[in-house]
Amino acid sequence: MKTPGDKKWNRKTQKAKGMGLGKKKNGGASIKAKLSVKSLKMKMLMFIIAIILGLSVTNMIVSISVSFGGITDVVKSDLEATGKLVNNLIVQNLDQMKVSIEASAQGGSLKSINSRVVTEYLSNQCTLYGYKDLEVISKEGVVTRSASGEHIGDSFAGMDYITKALNGQTTISTTEYDSNNALVIRVATPYDFGILVGTYDGSVLSNLIKDFKIGKTGNAFLLDSTGTLIGGNNADLVQERSNMIEKAKSDSSYASIGKMFQKITSGGTGIGKYEYMGVSRFCYYSPISGSDGWSLGVVAPIHETTTSIYAVVAGMSILLLVSIIAGCFMAFWFAGSIASPISAIADRMKLLSNGDLTSEVPVIKRKDEIGQLAEEIGNYVTSVRVYNNTIAASMDKIASGDFRRSQDMNFNGDYVVIQDAIMKAEDMLSKTMETFDEHDIQIAVLDIEMPGINGIEAAQEMRRRKSQCSIIFLTAFDDFSYAKKAIGIRVLDYLLKPCKGEELIGVLDEAMRLADKALLEEKGAEVQTIMEPVFRPSAELSAGDGQIRLHKVAEAIRQYMEENYVRDLSMQDVARVMNYSEAYFCKLFKQCFDKNFTTYLTECRVEAAKKLLTEPMVNVKEIGEAVGYNDSNYFAKVFKRVTGISPTEYRISIFNRK
Repeated sequence: MKTPGDKKWNRKTQKAKGMGLGKKKNGGASIKAKLSVKSLKMKMLMFIIAIILGLSVTNMIVSISVSFGGITDVVKSDLEATGKLVNNLIVQNLDQMKVSIEASAQGGSLKSINSRVVTEYLSNQCTLYGYKDLEVISKEGVVTRSASGEHIGDSFAGMDYITKALNGQTTISTTEYDSNNALVIRVATPYDFGILVGTYDGSVLSNLIKDFKIGKTGNAFLLDSTGTLIGGNNADLVQERSNMIEKAKSDSSYASIGKMFQKITSGGTGIGKYEYMGVSRFCYYSPISGSDGWSLGVVAPIHETTTSIYAVVAGMSILLLVSIIAGCFMAFWFAGSIASPISAIADRMKLLSNGDLTSEVPVIKRKDEIGQLAEEIGNYVTSVRVYNNTIAASMDKIASGDFRRSQDMNFNGDYVVIQDAIMKAEDMLSKTMETFDEHDIQIAVLDIEMPGINGIEAAQEMRRRKSQCSIIFLTAFDDFSYAKKAIGIRVLDYLLKPCKGEELIGVLDEAMRLADKALLEEKGAEVQTIMEPVFRPSAELSAGDGQIRLHKVAEAIRQYMEENYVRDLSMQDVARVMNYSEAYFCKLFKQCFDKNFTTYLTECRVEAAKKLLTEPMVNVKEIGEAVGYNDSNYFAKVFKRVTGISPTEYRISIFNRK
C-alpha cells in the first residue's frame, strides 16, 4: 500500500523527469535559434535600432511639416505616420475609458444596499474619471441609480452596448442623444448586480483629435461602423451625426466622399483620394482596434502639398542612413557587452540544474549588477556544494550505526529545514538505540511509521545490535514490500491493524517462549510497558457498556474531527487514528452520529465557515481555504447546499441583523 507521501514523491519524480525530457529536447539549439528574436543580444539590437529608426523618422516628419508641404509620396507618408499616431492615441483613450469604468465597477460601495452610499460613490467616480453621469442599470436594462439623480427608470433594453455588457464585455457606444437631446458617448461594463454605464460628453472624441493638423487645413476624423461622423474638427457635423454615405444616396455632390467613407468603414487600411466641397484631398484610413467597427481618417488637401522639398528629403535621408549605421555599430558593441557575460552565467546555471557542483563559475570583473549576479551565483554553488557534502557525510554516519548528533552542520535559510530533519532523525535513532541498549530489551513491537523514525531502519539496527531480540511489527501498511523487508530482518511476525488481542497475545507468548526464561522473568514488567501504548486508545474508548461506551467513542471522534477538519480527512485516516478497521469504524460512526462520515465532515466545515463569515475583513476565498476548501466556487456550492444560501448572502443577513 502506498502512503500519501509515497504518491506525492512519485508525482514530483514524474514531473521532474518530464521537465528533464523537455530540456533535452530544446538542448541542441542551432545557430539560427541563437540569432532569433529569443536571443537577448538580438532583442537589444532590435530595440536600440528601432529607437534610432523611430527618432530619425519622427525628425524627418517634423522637418517636412515645418516646410509646409511636400510632394505626393511624402504627403502620403506624413498622413500614414500621423494616422498611426492618432490611431494609437484613440486606442489608448478608449482603453483608458474601459479601464476607468471597470475600476468604478470594482468599488465596494457600489454593492451597498444603501442608495445614499451608492449615489455618493457614483458622484465621486464622476469627479475622479470625468464622467458626465454614471448610472447603475439592472439586468433588465432599467436605470436604478445615477450620480445626477436623473434618468431613474429609463430603459436601455435592447441597446447593443447593453446587450454586450450583459454578456460580460466592456463596450463603448457610438454617439447618441440622451433624454435631454444632448450628444453623448456611453461606456458600459458588467458587475455583480447589473451594468455600470458611464456617460461622456459627445465631443470627447473630437477633443482628442481636433489639434491634429496636416498642413494648413488637413485634419483627422472618426466614423462608426455605419459611416456616421462621431469625431472631428467640424463640431456641427459631429453634433448632427452627419453620415456622408446616406447623403450620397440622395445628393450626387456627396458621391465621391460617400464612396470614400464606404471604403473606410469596410475595415481596411490604406490611402485614398476624394473630392469634397470642390477640394481634392488625400485620405489615410485605418480601423480602430478594440472598438465596435470604428474607423479613423486623416485628410490633407492636395493643393497644400505641392511645394517641392526634395532638398530636405535628400538631406534627411542621408542623416537617417548615417544615424542607423552609427547606431548599429554602437548597438552591437553595447549588446555584446551585456549579453555575453549573461550567456556565460546561464550556461553555468544549466550545469547546476543538471547537478554539476564542481565546474567553476565564470569570473566576471564588473561592478554592476551583472558582476554581482556572477558573484552571488558563485557563492550559491559553493554553499550547495558544502551542504551536499555535509548531508552525504551525515547519511554515511547514520548508515554506519553512528547516531550521534552531527557537530559541523551550519545550514542557512530554507536549508535549515534539512539540518533540522537530519538532527531530529539522529536524535530519535540515538534515543531509540540508547533505550534498546540500556534496558536489554528482548521483545520489541514496532510500526512501519513512528514519530521521527522509520520502523524498518530501527529493526535493522536492533538486529545488528542484538541478534536474538524478538521483533514484532504491528502496522496498518499491507504493502508486500514492507512485509518482504521485515522477513529479511527475521522478524517474529508481521501483524496488520486492526489486530485481535488473542492473536497478538499468541505472538507474544511465542516471543517469550523463545527468550531465556530467567531473562523474561526479570524483564516481564518492561514487556508490559512496551505493549501498553498499543492498546491504550481503543481500550480507553471500549471502557463501559452500551450507550456509555458509544458516547465516549462519539466524543473522541467529534473532538478529533473538530481539530482536524481543515486537513484532507478521509474515513480511513480517522479509523487508523482510533485503531479500528475501516469497515467497523464506518458502522460505528453511523451509530454515533446517525449520518455518514462525509456529511458530518461537511457540516463541521460549514459551521466553522459561519463563524468566520461574521468577520467582515476576511473574504470568502480565504474563509473557504481556512475550513478546508481550496476551490472557492466549490466551497460556495457546498455552503449553499447545506444552508440554502450562499456565503455572501449569509454574511449580508448577519450584517442586516446587526
